[in-house]
This record gives sequence, structure tokens and C-alpha cells, in this order.
Amino acid sequence: MTLYRKAWLFTGWTMLVFVTSPLWLFWPFIRLGLIGALPGMALWLAHGAAFLWLFRCPECGTSPFTTRLGFVGISHPWPRRCCSKCSKDLTAN
Repeated sequence: MTLYRKAWLFTGWTMLVFVTSPLWLFWPFIRLGLIGALPGMALWLAHGAAFLWLFRCPECGTSPFTTRLGFVGISHPWPRRCCSKCSKDLTAN
């Protein structure tokens, strides 16, 4: 499975987590207060970290969820087809 396909599958999973967030984030917050929402917030932050650190270009190590514009990097929720740093095609094996 290509890196691009894996990244899109993870994006789909994250969107499912986002859509179901009222069940696992806001309901515990209403029932238990801030302590109930802390595990949900940690889960959401972990998904953000996974976007940036689990998926890497095999050539240069740049995340497909970032766009490098010189020194500045922009993160977005969808993966790129080719690496923004080395231009490697991420849809190929």
C-alpha cells in the first residue's frame, strides 16, 4: 500500500473521530467536567501529532501533510501526491 493511500485512510479515520467527537469528548465533559474531557483532548492532540510524525517521505522524511515554502511549513488535513521538499511521487510504491 502506498504512503499516499495510507495517509488518506488515516485522514478518513480522523474525520470519523471528528464526527463522533460529541460522543467521546463533549458527553464526558458534561457528565464529569474538565476531568472527563481530558482523555478526549489528549486523543485529538495525538491524532494531530500522528499526522505530522507517523507518515514520512521515504526519501527526505517530510510529512505528506505539510507544504514547505522555503523556511516556512504549512500543515493541512489532506496528503500531497508528491513530496513538497524532494518532489518524490508518494502514490508510487
